[in-house]
Amino acid sequence: MTDYSVNELLNNYHLNKSKLKLIGYKDNKNNENLLELKEEMDMLDYCINILPEEEKTIITNHYIKRMSLRQLSKVLIMARTTITRKLKNAENLLEKLLKSAKNWKKG
Repeated sequence: MTDYSVNELLNNYHLNKSKLKLIGYKDNKNNENLLELKEEMDMLDYCINILPEEEKTIITNHYIKRMSLRQLSKVLIMARTTITRKLKNAENLLEKLLKSAKNWKKG
């Protein structure tokens, strides 16, 4: 299985979702790669959904809804530096959850 980093998956979230919708994963030369990507994206979605509420809100708004740190700062009524720190903490937690999910799947 290809190991995509959390940042790769998050930064390419919309691209990956679109790719899976447009190309599909049947009758394609890249079938195996697309199935791996789908599994990674499904795991990512699952892990985002089990994050604590604040971390889920920050990750979802920044990466999926594409809000800037400035916009997040205004919406959440927090300093941009606080948002930046909380985003990094959320990414680290998400990475740990994703690794645990991958290990559980392998085991």
